[in-house]
Amino acid sequence: MYNFKLGDEVKYIGKDYDSIQLATGTITSLFDTGIKVAEVLIGQMSWFLYFKELELVTPVVSDKQVPSVSENSNYKQVSAEELMRLFDTFVKQNRDIIGRKGNDYSGNTDRLRNFKSSAVVKVQPENGILVRIMDKITRISELLEHDSMVKSESIEDTISDMSNYVFLLYALIKSKKE
Repeated sequence: MYNFKLGDEVKYIGKDYDSIQLATGTITSLFDTGIKVAEVLIGQMSWFLYFKELELVTPVVSDKQVPSVSENSNYKQVSAEELMRLFDTFVKQNRDIIGRKGNDYSGNTDRLRNFKSSAVVKVQPENGILVRIMDKITRISELLEHDSMVKSESIEDTISDMSNYVFLLYALIKSKKE
Protein backbone atom coordinates (compact mmCIF):
# COMPACT_ATOMS: atom_id res chain seq x y z
CA MET A 1 0.00 0.00 0.00
CA TYR A 2 2.78 2.45 0.94
CA ASN A 3 5.72 2.37 -1.44
CA PHE A 4 7.92 5.15 -0.10
CA LYS A 5 11.68 5.34 -0.58
CA LEU A 6 14.47 7.64 0.53
CA GLY A 7 14.38 10.98 -1.26
CA ASP A 8 10.66 10.85 -2.06
CA GLU A 9 8.83 14.14 -1.73
CA VAL A 10 5.75 13.63 0.45
CA LYS A 11 2.89 15.71 1.80
CA TYR A 12 1.70 15.44 5.40
CA ILE A 13 -2.03 14.67 5.34
CA GLY A 14 -2.44 13.69 8.99
CA LYS A 15 -4.43 15.61 11.57
CA ASP A 16 -2.08 15.66 14.60
CA TYR A 17 0.22 18.54 13.67
CA ASP A 18 -1.56 21.70 12.51
CA SER A 19 1.74 23.51 11.95
CA ILE A 20 2.69 21.18 9.10
CA GLN A 21 -0.77 20.41 7.72
CA LEU A 22 -0.39 19.78 3.96
CA ALA A 23 3.31 20.73 4.14
CA THR A 24 5.68 18.89 1.84
CA GLY A 25 9.07 17.48 2.71
CA THR A 26 11.65 14.88 1.77
CA ILE A 27 11.96 11.40 3.28
CA THR A 28 15.40 11.09 4.89
CA SER A 29 14.95 7.78 6.79
CA LEU A 30 12.52 4.85 6.82
CA PHE A 31 11.69 2.63 9.79
CA ASP A 32 9.60 -0.54 10.03
CA THR A 33 9.39 -1.89 13.56
CA GLY A 34 5.90 -3.22 13.12
CA ILE A 35 4.69 0.32 12.53
CA LYS A 36 5.93 2.03 9.38
CA VAL A 37 7.43 5.45 10.12
CA ALA A 38 9.38 7.88 7.95
CA GLU A 39 11.66 10.68 9.01
CA VAL A 40 10.63 13.64 6.85
CA LEU A 41 12.56 16.87 6.50
CA ILE A 42 10.04 19.72 6.33
CA GLY A 43 11.76 23.08 6.14
CA GLN A 44 14.67 22.73 8.52
CA MET A 45 12.98 20.34 10.95
CA SER A 46 12.80 16.57 10.93
CA TRP A 47 9.47 14.92 11.74
CA PHE A 48 8.83 11.25 12.43
CA LEU A 49 5.51 10.50 10.74
CA TYR A 50 3.42 7.40 10.13
CA PHE A 51 3.25 6.22 6.53
CA LYS A 52 -0.54 6.47 6.69
CA GLU A 53 -0.16 10.24 7.29
CA LEU A 54 1.88 10.75 4.13
CA GLU A 55 1.03 11.10 0.48
CA LEU A 56 3.57 10.84 -2.33
CA VAL A 57 4.07 14.16 -4.14
CA THR A 58 6.74 13.25 -6.67
CA PRO A 59 5.33 10.92 -9.30
CA VAL A 60 6.98 7.58 -9.93
CA VAL A 61 8.59 8.06 -13.32
CA SER A 62 9.59 4.51 -14.06
CA ASP A 63 9.85 1.10 -12.46
CA LYS A 64 13.08 0.44 -14.37
CA GLN A 65 16.19 -0.22 -12.35
CA VAL A 66 19.02 2.24 -12.79
CA PRO A 67 21.83 0.38 -14.55
CA SER A 68 25.03 -0.14 -12.60
CA VAL A 69 28.15 1.69 -13.72
CA SER A 70 29.55 -1.50 -15.23
CA GLU A 71 26.37 -1.90 -17.30
CA ASN A 72 26.46 1.70 -18.54
CA SER A 73 28.80 1.80 -21.50
CA ASN A 74 28.75 5.62 -21.70
CA TYR A 75 31.18 5.95 -18.81
CA LYS A 76 34.64 4.57 -18.19
CA GLN A 77 36.11 3.77 -14.82
CA VAL A 78 38.09 6.62 -13.27
CA SER A 79 40.93 5.78 -10.88
CA ALA A 80 41.78 7.92 -7.85
CA GLU A 81 44.89 9.19 -9.65
CA GLU A 82 42.93 10.13 -12.79
CA LEU A 83 40.31 11.88 -10.69
CA MET A 84 42.95 13.93 -8.86
CA ARG A 85 44.65 14.86 -12.16
CA LEU A 86 41.29 15.96 -13.55
CA PHE A 87 40.59 17.94 -10.38
CA ASP A 88 43.99 19.67 -10.54
CA THR A 89 43.38 20.61 -14.19
CA PHE A 90 39.88 21.85 -13.36
CA VAL A 91 41.13 24.00 -10.47
CA LYS A 92 44.00 25.44 -12.56
CA GLN A 93 41.65 26.31 -15.44
CA ASN A 94 39.14 27.90 -13.07
CA ARG A 95 41.89 29.88 -11.34
CA ASP A 96 43.02 31.24 -14.72
CA ILE A 97 39.45 32.11 -15.73
CA ILE A 98 38.61 33.82 -12.44
CA GLY A 99 41.81 35.87 -12.73
CA ARG A 100 41.03 37.04 -16.27
CA LYS A 101 37.35 37.73 -15.63
CA GLY A 102 38.18 39.50 -12.37
CA ASN A 103 40.26 42.01 -14.34
CA ASP A 104 37.36 42.60 -16.73
CA TYR A 105 34.69 43.04 -14.03
CA SER A 106 36.38 44.49 -10.96
CA GLY A 107 39.89 45.70 -11.63
CA ASN A 108 42.52 45.19 -8.95
CA THR A 109 41.10 47.06 -5.95
CA ASP A 110 38.18 44.85 -4.84
CA ARG A 111 37.60 41.65 -6.81
CA LEU A 112 34.10 41.32 -5.35
CA ARG A 113 33.06 44.91 -6.14
CA ASN A 114 30.66 44.02 -8.96
CA PHE A 115 28.77 41.59 -6.70
CA LYS A 116 28.64 44.04 -3.81
CA SER A 117 27.23 46.69 -6.13
CA SER A 118 23.98 44.69 -6.41
CA ALA A 119 23.05 46.24 -3.06
CA VAL A 120 22.38 49.48 -4.98
CA VAL A 121 19.23 47.83 -6.40
CA LYS A 122 18.39 46.28 -3.00
CA VAL A 123 19.66 42.81 -3.88
CA GLN A 124 21.95 41.26 -1.30
CA PRO A 125 25.27 40.39 -2.94
CA GLU A 126 24.95 36.76 -1.82
CA ASN A 127 21.56 36.52 -3.52
CA GLY A 128 22.97 38.12 -6.66
CA ILE A 129 25.57 35.36 -6.87
CA LEU A 130 22.94 32.70 -6.13
CA VAL A 131 20.91 33.93 -9.10
CA ARG A 132 23.97 33.49 -11.31
CA ILE A 133 24.52 29.98 -9.90
CA MET A 134 20.88 29.10 -10.63
CA ASP A 135 21.30 30.39 -14.20
CA LYS A 136 24.23 28.01 -14.61
CA ILE A 137 22.32 25.08 -13.10
CA THR A 138 19.44 25.73 -15.51
CA ARG A 139 21.84 25.93 -18.45
CA ILE A 140 23.61 22.70 -17.44
CA SER A 141 20.23 20.97 -17.19
CA GLU A 142 19.33 22.18 -20.68
CA LEU A 143 22.72 21.19 -22.13
CA LEU A 144 22.36 17.69 -20.71
CA GLU A 145 19.17 17.36 -22.75
CA HIS A 146 20.07 19.30 -25.92
CA ASP A 147 23.20 20.33 -27.82
CA SER A 148 24.33 23.90 -27.30
CA MET A 149 23.19 26.39 -29.91
CA VAL A 150 26.15 28.59 -28.97
CA LYS A 151 29.15 26.46 -29.91
CA SER A 152 31.61 28.64 -27.96
CA GLU A 153 29.78 27.88 -24.67
CA SER A 154 30.09 24.16 -23.87
CA ILE A 155 28.68 22.33 -20.87
CA GLU A 156 32.23 22.19 -19.50
CA ASP A 157 32.46 26.00 -19.72
CA THR A 158 29.13 26.35 -17.92
CA ILE A 159 30.23 23.94 -15.16
CA SER A 160 33.45 25.93 -14.79
CA ASP A 161 31.49 29.21 -14.55
CA MET A 162 29.17 27.74 -11.92
CA SER A 163 32.12 26.44 -9.93
CA ASN A 164 33.69 29.90 -9.98
CA TYR A 165 30.44 31.51 -8.82
CA VAL A 166 30.31 29.03 -5.92
CA PHE A 167 33.86 30.03 -4.99
CA LEU A 168 33.01 33.74 -5.30
CA LEU A 169 30.04 33.22 -2.96
CA TYR A 170 32.42 31.53 -0.52
CA ALA A 171 34.90 34.44 -0.83
CA LEU A 172 32.12 37.01 -0.36
CA ILE A 173 30.89 35.28 2.80
CA LYS A 174 34.46 35.05 4.15
CA SER A 175 34.99 38.77 3.44
CA LYS A 176 32.06 39.87 5.59
CA LYS A 177 33.03 41.99 8.58
CA GLU A 178 31.92 40.48 11.84
